Amino acid sequence: MKKLSERQRRLLRHVYRGLGLTAAALGMQACDFYEPEAVGMYGMPPNWDSDSLIHGVVISDSARTPVPGIKVSVKDLGAHAYTDIHGRFYVYVPRQDTYKLKFEDVDGPENGSFQTLKKEITREESYSVVPLHIFLEDSDD
Repeated sequence: MKKLSERQRRLLRHVYRGLGLTAAALGMQACDFYEPEAVGMYGMPPNWDSDSLIHGVVISDSARTPVPGIKVSVKDLGAHAYTDIHGRFYVYVPRQDTYKLKFEDVDGPENGSFQTLKKEITREESYSVVPLHIFLEDSDD
């Protein structure tokens, strides 16, 4: 077997380093965020062609500040999510024309007390993403 010269070894090192960087870049591209604000949600959802993403922010009607700890449920589908510290939520559901949502305060008075809100929303025919801004009223408790 022929021994490689120092020049050939350096050239091969550069080629392998370039291939490694290319593979890493392609790997990162495959795991790119499809929803930049959704921390921890990488890649494509399981049924991107037949699912809808309902996302939005829940805001206090009186203080006009985001409300964390609100449970967002989609009736008849068993899907739910909780708002994060910025009041944002993300939930994937099978694609339908209308959805019945329920927003309820489940953490008690920790972040204030809010009334439960039931809301029916419709999805635009050509869109699989439903963005919402929800305003919750303070509870009388």
